[in-house]
Amino acid sequence: MAELKMCEQRKALLATTAGHILVMGGPGSGKTTIGLVKAATEVERGALAEGQKILFLSFARATVARIMQ
Repeated sequence: MAELKMCEQRKALLATTAGHILVMGGPGSGKTTIGLVKAATEVERGALAEGQKILFLSFARATVARIMQ
């Protein structure tokens, strides 16, 4: 997998710890990738309470396949 380029906006998204985040962008702009990195970061730092889960919604099968990887 290619290394994620960490511009200031992506760093800010990953640093956000409170509330919901809406990421908007065109196809191939990295929305799914940054979401997966953010989710993994939250799980690794123990941010989820007992029984909490992270939900990804997608209408594209390719995105679902990517998330399952």
